[in-house]
Amino acid sequence: MTERKQGDPPMRVLVVDDELANRQLLQAFLMRMGHRTLLACNGQEGVERFASDSPDLVLMDVMMPLMDGFEATRRIKAMAGARWVPVIYLTALSREEYVLEGLQAGGDDFLSKPLNLGVLEAKLRAFARALSFQARLAGALEQSRAVSDNIVDGVITFDQAGTVRYANPAAARMFGYTQEEFEGLNVAMLVPEAQRGRQSRLLHYQLGRKQAPAVGSGHEVMAVRSDGSLFAVEAGVSEVSLDGEPCFISVLRDVSERRRMDRELKNNAARLQRYHDAQEAENAFARELLSRMMRHEGLEGYPGLEFKVDAAEHFSGDTVVAARSPQERIYVMLADATGHGLAAAISLLPALNVFYGMVRRDLPLSLIVAEMNARLRDAMPPGRFVAASVLCLDTMRQRGEIWVGGMPEALWLDGAGEVVRRFGSTNLPLGIVDAIDLDDRAESFAWQDRGQILLCSDGVLDASNAAGEAFGAERLVGALRGVPMERRLQALREGQLAACRRDARQGARMRRVAGHTSILATPHGARLQDGQCSSCSFSATEQRGGARTRGSRPPPGGRWSAPRASS
Repeated sequence: MTERKQGDPPMRVLVVDDELANRQLLQAFLMRMGHRTLLACNGQEGVERFASDSPDLVLMDVMMPLMDGFEATRRIKAMAGARWVPVIYLTALSREEYVLEGLQAGGDDFLSKPLNLGVLEAKLRAFARALSFQARLAGALEQSRAVSDNIVDGVITFDQAGTVRYANPAAARMFGYTQEEFEGLNVAMLVPEAQRGRQSRLLHYQLGRKQAPAVGSGHEVMAVRSDGSLFAVEAGVSEVSLDGEPCFISVLRDVSERRRMDRELKNNAARLQRYHDAQEAENAFARELLSRMMRHEGLEGYPGLEFKVDAAEHFSGDTVVAARSPQERIYVMLADATGHGLAAAISLLPALNVFYGMVRRDLPLSLIVAEMNARLRDAMPPGRFVAASVLCLDTMRQRGEIWVGGMPEALWLDGAGEVVRRFGSTNLPLGIVDAIDLDDRAESFAWQDRGQILLCSDGVLDASNAAGEAFGAERLVGALRGVPMERRLQALREGQLAACRRDARQGARMRRVAGHTSILATPHGARLQDGQCSSCSFSATEQRGGARTRGSRPPPGGRWSAPRASS
């Protein structure tokens, strides 16, 4: 006996024999070949074991008590149904009448006793290969049937006479028939009666030319359901050959719903266009109204300040405002409201009204911060707040105050571009907590030598490439180190461009981040034109002795708003 060969599929084999020695011999032999063995001592027990264990193959003795092998085979084959279960008779009976009866009972092969195990092994391997092939074929057919039965489109097959031989469930539902009713119909019955003659002539014409027939092949046509209602279908037909005879497969798709949706889409598109036009008009009105409400005069000609603004195309939550007090102190605020668009811009209005009103009264920075927080806390819904950096410069006394809440740290840069002092955000954004929980104390500073203060929103630091690497504070400081004051905003932009070029060589691109705003102590404004990263900047220079630098008139209202770039 040989062991199981590599690649031989294992089987569950039912051994039915009334001799214990024969059962034990066959069990050992089959186990050595790698098969699982089921044992029965007579035909009746063999039928019961088959019903409970569903083996792949049966080795059947013929002469047994209670029920012989022929009767057991008949019952096993009846239970197996369409599934092929080979039955090999193991018998000493060799006369032709026994062979004939065994084959008529459903047996598949005979092997004479005493057994030749080499022959049995060869037969078992042959049947194992056949069963394996049958299993693969059955699986493929089952998969094809499952695909056909579950496909959304209708599928029908018909012969040269146009008689439907198969229809999947989708086709039956589409036309309102059961699958049994559909099979046997003529395809001419699937089109309106007025078109049947033309479709029949087309069908026969194409059959005569050996072309694939079509009920509107590749086109939309009208079809008729079993109840007589009409609907639009998209039909395509292909030809295959089965047993030497042509067979046609048609794929049908109900497009009546698509036609209805097309009509609705056109109507909706027209309505959306009207809505868009009305919304744009309302946005333009709101933009002009907000601009008028934020307008503040009085900064033109102020020594040491220069402004450059790139106007935002859409509403933004980033806003830069500045105002001069009666005592010639200059107040600057960089604010970033949560959200985007009109909602974010409106969120800033309570704070702006407070800012301008209290600057006109020359009130301390801490009071301005506290009042803005209280106003925002009362006016804004939960989840909305305003991060802000608020700066007050007294150039006559060369002193200043700064309050940072929820913004990146502000930097004091000397003439060489080195960081002399950092003003970190130790406070929550405005509008989150009540007055009693807000730390409105401003941080004081003074200067003797020429320097600059850098304020920026988180968009400058968070601008990242496709690999997720942020521009970051280290690159920001490095971009300004050793750069003259009048070129620092330009240097910042060039530093971001250089990061973009480095990433481009590595197959990445710098992504834009919303809220890209920075304020420097030298009047520069920059915005990249290539669309890869952007910043809109306001800057002011404070020089020792109050020497005047280049000046320009601020925009109406003293409001500087950074364009929001989408990532």
